[in-house]
Amino acid sequence: MNLSIIVPVYNCEKWITTKIDEFLILTNQLIDSEIILVDDFSSDNTVEIISNYILGISNIRLLKLDKNQGKGAAVMKGLNESNAEYRIFTDCDLAYPISEVKKVYDELLSDKNIGMVIANRRDLNSICELNPKYFKHVYSREKSGATLNKFLKFMQLTLFDDTQAGLKGFRGNNIKKFSGISVYRFGFDIELLIIAVRQKIVIKQIPVRYIYHDDQSTVSVIRDGIRIIRDSIKIFINDKNHQYEYKQPLGKK
Repeated sequence: MNLSIIVPVYNCEKWITTKIDEFLILTNQLIDSEIILVDDFSSDNTVEIISNYILGISNIRLLKLDKNQGKGAAVMKGLNESNAEYRIFTDCDLAYPISEVKKVYDELLSDKNIGMVIANRRDLNSICELNPKYFKHVYSREKSGATLNKFLKFMQLTLFDDTQAGLKGFRGNNIKKFSGISVYRFGFDIELLIIAVRQKIVIKQIPVRYIYHDDQSTVSVIRDGIRIIRDSIKIFINDKNHQYEYKQPLGKK
């Protein structure tokens, strides 16, 4: 397989089939590509709906976690189950349209030295699409994101302007380097990136087009802000204990 698109899903029974159709538009245009949906132990009928919908479709499969562990666990299961040369994960609501998924893939193909490509919503060339009535909500989220990024840079946990974008691509032979992942919820992307840096993976940031579909969010600024700080402290301690550092293979200098 040349390309796997990993899509974590959770409690999306009402709209997931329309998104599957959009993903299939892309994979049907590409040779040897597949979609791997990974359910994070949904409490609704997401699994049943997906299972019935994808019957007979050869380039899409569904994996399931046996308990709710967080988006990061679903992403890592998909990345590890794939044997594709290139692997990309993205959000199931297609906040990043399939054109942007294709853009990540093209960047990975463009240079064999690039091991990872990440979306950067803070890039001045990125474009955000939203209904004007969501301006206040989006402004608040953007301010929170900027504050988090300043905190992470202060803690020396990132070199990047946007750690949390849900669109990232990998050269498949690098996936084994992320075996040290230990944070699967809000701090997942932070740990993923710091491991990539410590493992000397070449990372390219790209501008993207992204969409706010509505102003509803399951994220609580206070509750989840505390959780991400807790995750960040754990990652900071792991990093200071050299748990993420590159280890040169035996016999090589």
